[in-house]
Amino acid sequence: SGRGAKGIKANGDVLVSGGDVRVLALGASSESSPKAVKCDGKATVSGGSFYAYSKHSSAITADKGFSHADGSKSSDIRGKWLYYVSY
Repeated sequence: SGRGAKGIKANGDVLVSGGDVRVLALGASSESSPKAVKCDGKATVSGGSFYAYSKHSSAITADKGFSHADGSKSSDIRGKWLYYVSY
């Protein structure tokens, strides 16, 4: 949880297809761009339970886009700071 902390950082894609994933970025300031998930590829949620939160910046930054599969039981997107989806 440093100033520009990244909970999950990947040089490629990020795929969550099951389980329970919770990522919180509590970096010290918005200038340092803390992110829950940062990837150079695409971020996809297709199963399980996924929660991402950033105190000062976008929770998820994916250079090639972010998506979640149809059929989620619940999803909650509050601005750019919080994202939650469950299957």
